[in-house]
Amino acid sequence: MQNGDEQRFELDLETDDGPYQYRLGIEYHADRRRMRINKETLLHAGKPSVVVIDADTRSRNTRPRQLRVECERKGVPPRKPADPILVFVPRRNIETWFAYLDGREVNERAACPKRSRDGECSRHAKELVRPGSREQKPREPALPSLRDAGEEHPRLAAILR
Repeated sequence: MQNGDEQRFELDLETDDGPYQYRLGIEYHADRRRMRINKETLLHAGKPSVVVIDADTRSRNTRPRQLRVECERKGVPPRKPADPILVFVPRRNIETWFAYLDGREVNERAACPKRSRDGECSRHAKELVRPGSREQKPREPALPSLRDAGEEHPRLAAILR
């Protein structure tokens, strides 16, 4: 589906575990001649399981607030503590987190370059969800948005049980 400068892709999958739906939104910026993912969700039985939205240049609190407002507008009930839904909001972009995990000095104001190949981030994703990573203190200076993501670990542990 295409809407102006945004393209949306949806994939429905029926499994023994129930229905899954993957949604991807891509914005095209003609003035900058580039595209970027602006929304990505995975639904299980109609409920989000993982939501990743870049904060971009907004504060790390603004995007979750926008997500709550959008959910209210669409009639999606608020997330409850026991819900198996993870929300990650990297500030600037997810590559900022990856660069931090690689030991580079980064900040959340400057954009990090996008990955050039699919699959380059799998090592980083495994690091973020590795058992015990919640107990490890992040190296300083820790990225505030990555520290916020650490608050999702109890939910992740519950999902993986």
